[in-house]
Amino acid sequence: MSVMPKTHAAVDIVRGLLQDDGLRDQFLPPLTEFEAQTVERLLPAVWESAQKWLARFPSLNADTLLPLSIFRILQMPRLPVADIATAVEWELWNLAMDDLFDEGAIEFGQLRSIAEECRTIAVIRPGGESASTPFAEALIAIKNSLAQHPSFVDLQPTFAVGLVRLLDGFFYTHQVRASGRVAAPHTTNIDQYLYYGSWTLQHPFLWSLPLYDDDSILPGLGSLTQIAEQCSRVLRLANDLATWPREQCEGTLNAVSIEAAQLAQLGRSGAHCHEAALRRVRGRLADERLALRALEDTVRTKSGVERGFLRLTEMGSGMYERQDLRNWAHLLTFGSPPDAACD
Repeated sequence: MSVMPKTHAAVDIVRGLLQDDGLRDQFLPPLTEFEAQTVERLLPAVWESAQKWLARFPSLNADTLLPLSIFRILQMPRLPVADIATAVEWELWNLAMDDLFDEGAIEFGQLRSIAEECRTIAVIRPGGESASTPFAEALIAIKNSLAQHPSFVDLQPTFAVGLVRLLDGFFYTHQVRASGRVAAPHTTNIDQYLYYGSWTLQHPFLWSLPLYDDDSILPGLGSLTQIAEQCSRVLRLANDLATWPREQCEGTLNAVSIEAAQLAQLGRSGAHCHEAALRRVRGRLADERLALRALEDTVRTKSGVERGFLRLTEMGSGMYERQDLRNWAHLLTFGSPPDAACD
């Protein structure tokens, strides 16, 4: 685990990003002046809150805290700091769960047990939860923060759906790895992969809904869910474009590796195959972004939840297109990405 920078160091890093045009473009998509000022203003309090939360769960990795904090501030710039911090915390928890499934350090039966405990936590009445692992304890803390909002009573089923889909997405990737299809990705269908893979990115949208306490959310929940699903497809493809060099080394399923394997079956090879695969995934990403734009006017909430969904997707995909988020700690320390070569 890396040592998390102190608040003043994190603020200095962000100020450096915002004030240096070259560095800013290397890390961040374009921001409005309001957004840049909001990030700089809110980051210290969000960071302090995250530090306190992480101290309770030291097994969670803080390497991505900075980009995740920027994501959430830009998604919900007018919400209280405590609510933005809750959103940052669930992302740190999500990445810890992702690592748990990807690293293969524990047996399938243990993964299933942890997942079942988390599912129970998601559906049970607030206050009745119990935990036997740090992952479950952290999920209870997240749920408790959400349950402080009156709207959680009506939106707990949506929270539970987000959790179940997240876990099912993790299990899909885990089972593909266990079956050997990661080693032979030409046997994996890209549409099936995108369907399940996007489930691991729906929770940032669905779990944010209670934070707004907006009575216009429930009538528009169907449309908001549809937008969230499309946003997650965009983010999945953008994420895979950023992470495929690392995930290729790790043996993790990725849209680029699937497309490259399909092209290899058609006789392509080497660098030309990977270049063509990248073009295919970028083309699919462009198509999914067009599909998202078609949904933009399907719902209007009082608090602009849907605008936050769209800005998070635009910002997140723009960041992914620049860097793998897990490279930020190395980039900010050494000024260059880590070596992507496989050991």
